[in-house]
Amino acid sequence: MAAVEQNGFDFGILNAAAVDLSGGDQHALDKLFLGDGNQPPTVKWEPSVDDLPRDGLRFLLTYWQGKETDGALPLADDLDPIDLRPALGNIMLVDVLDDGRDFRYRLYGSAIAFISSGDKTGHSVIDFEGIAAQFFYIVYRAALIRQRPIYTHHYPTGTSNFRRWHRLLLPLADKSGNVVRYLIGCYADPKSETLNKP
Repeated sequence: MAAVEQNGFDFGILNAAAVDLSGGDQHALDKLFLGDGNQPPTVKWEPSVDDLPRDGLRFLLTYWQGKETDGALPLADDLDPIDLRPALGNIMLVDVLDDGRDFRYRLYGSAIAFISSGDKTGHSVIDFEGIAAQFFYIVYRAALIRQRPIYTHHYPTGTSNFRRWHRLLLPLADKSGNVVRYLIGCYADPKSETLNKP
């Protein structure tokens, strides 16, 4: 496998950063952002409800925790879209492909698509260029290794709207216990709110 395969993805560097992040070390992730003149993201593994700034994120974490049984991850096949209605427009479902070599957007919430650059349903992460795509790849890989919820917030790169995105990633498994999908809640701060906060 070539070191750089598509859209500037250096999988050696990104996978190493994911391994570090799965162990709680985000220095490589920070370097990725700082090297391009951007503010590094905030990352928190296994957030509590009190750590989350939006009702929709708190709802999703509580829902996910209610699906855990005896320490086993919730099953991807047990999700019911009707149960997720309070956050539906702000939800992404992301499939794990090829044992985590890539990740594909199965569902891309309408509210996310409206604020961002359009609906990414059906696309994979490595279809896209830039620091943000590489950031998502690292987080998805790290969550595959650690198999626990992760909350991040970051400022978009290469854009003029200056929104801060809050993302809660919740891993889902198949009946064998393998992580096969992520339930992700994604909310953007209003522009005025972002500009008045660190």
